[in-house]
Amino acid sequence: MKIGIAQINTTVGDLAGNRRKILTYSERGEREGVDLVVFPELAITGYPIMDLTFRKDFAREAQRELDQIAAWSRGRSVALAVGGFEKAELKDRKGYNTLFFIQGGQILARQRKSLLPTYDVFIEEMFFKPGSDFPVIRLKGQTVGGTVCEDIWDEAYTLKPLAKLREGGAGLVVNASASPFHAGKSSLREELVRTQAARHRVAIVLANLVGGQDDLIFDGRSLAVDRDGNLIARGSSFSEDFIVVELDTHLRGRPRDLGPQQSEEEEIYAALCLGLRDYVRKNGFAKVVIGLSGGVDSSLVAAIAADALGPENVVGVSMPGPYSSPASLEDARLLARNLKIAFRVRPIRARYRAQKAEMHRSELKESLSSGPGSARRWLGWMAQFMPLACFANHETDLASENLQARLRGELLMYVSNAEGCLVLSTGNKSELAMGYCTLYGDMCGGLSVLADVYKTQVWRLARYRNRAGGVIPEQVIQKAPSAELKPNQTDQDSLPPYEVLDVILHDYIEEDCDVEEIARHLDEKGLSVKSGLSTPDLVRDVVQKVDQNEYKRRQGAPTLRVSPRAWYGRRMPITNKFNLKHYSRASDQEM
Repeated sequence: MKIGIAQINTTVGDLAGNRRKILTYSERGEREGVDLVVFPELAITGYPIMDLTFRKDFAREAQRELDQIAAWSRGRSVALAVGGFEKAELKDRKGYNTLFFIQGGQILARQRKSLLPTYDVFIEEMFFKPGSDFPVIRLKGQTVGGTVCEDIWDEAYTLKPLAKLREGGAGLVVNASASPFHAGKSSLREELVRTQAARHRVAIVLANLVGGQDDLIFDGRSLAVDRDGNLIARGSSFSEDFIVVELDTHLRGRPRDLGPQQSEEEEIYAALCLGLRDYVRKNGFAKVVIGLSGGVDSSLVAAIAADALGPENVVGVSMPGPYSSPASLEDARLLARNLKIAFRVRPIRARYRAQKAEMHRSELKESLSSGPGSARRWLGWMAQFMPLACFANHETDLASENLQARLRGELLMYVSNAEGCLVLSTGNKSELAMGYCTLYGDMCGGLSVLADVYKTQVWRLARYRNRAGGVIPEQVIQKAPSAELKPNQTDQDSLPPYEVLDVILHDYIEEDCDVEEIARHLDEKGLSVKSGLSTPDLVRDVVQKVDQNEYKRRQGAPTLRVSPRAWYGRRMPITNKFNLKHYSRASDQEM
């Protein structure tokens, strides 16, 4: 039996465009003589569709496109397994996430997704009803069943769809997937499919979605595994593909050249490029604008943007302030030259001084308003005409630091509005976790590229990119990170060393560890703490800052997800009296 796996990049809501792509790949399968072409989950509608499931007009259009696909198949021998949406009963707002088996103008069977995930980024029970039937079809002498993504990830469920299909006689099971990427996910997926195939003695052909959809990135890497659990085919990573596999009458196949798996840095970099490219283009933008500070975060974002969109579609803006070093401006200029992107310099010093002076002048006028009438009028009149320099001071309190960041945000948004560019936010996961960022300042933007990438990962990704051509100046990677919002500032004035901080953050955010566990992990890794705090107290301090800054992250730009626990999948209350720092100390005292 000859099977084609159509690993396609769909767009949510572009039903006609998705249908045209489905038919293009169906025609390719017909030309190559395949018996069955398998498509990803919700290929007709795109994934995820969320509240679109509740719209009657959406359901009607989805049905119309399905009918056109069925009509195309009339008089043709090739069979299709296409993911789509169907409305449930008239009085039910939900619908079904369905895999349709189509051949000869007919829908042969409908396999409705039966396991609806409700963890991490998934909330499918809100939108779909679970299926309960497990039909099989006969095709080229084989009994074929279908599953939809989570249906084969059944370890945490009582219902076992693969076992049900095997009971019905299925020897080949196709799986329509929209399995989102995170670092290491491909190996997990591969191992799962191989284990399930060997356990149930079925061949499994998995067609995975590829492309970016808001926060989510789908890596493709579709799979075919024979009934013995042998991997016989793997699709390309982060790009569309059409993979043809052949299974003999015993549902065994000869492995193709699978190629090596990617390193963590390689796959994260490729994922960020794909996620950025699709977010920009699917939302109708052509260009992006980035604030270039001369630091490693903005440099890496600029490199990703240039690789994803082409350097001609990237604008870098350097906005030196009162505490910016000349070296930072030159580093930003050199980066732009290396990447061949547009570069502009828009200083904020004068605007910063003017705004500070205006605020101080207003404060002076207000304080004088309580004095005697004649003196109040005279001093108020004088205050209106005194030079701004009389009021401008260079206080470096937090408000003054944030003012600089917000002035830069205003400039970037001006470029965005004037030229139709999408602003890219450049903050990393470590900064966002700790609230080491400014609302409406460096957090402004239409997409946050690195908000799921820890600072230590940023350095590794920068070095990875430079191995393909040294575009990021070495001094940018080597120098101590600094926001340059006050004299001689470095990040470590406010944060623990990143090699310590990132271990704490990973354990707390992604592993849900408590203070004692995290402190023990730090000791096991030999990470010394030079902050003057004990290890448990340092961990408590970090955890408290993470909890306190939930409100900031909730107002941030959409984040490209590359870890198992991105902000999109971490649902914490903003108003939250369960503070781990307080709770842990109280527990210690009670003991």
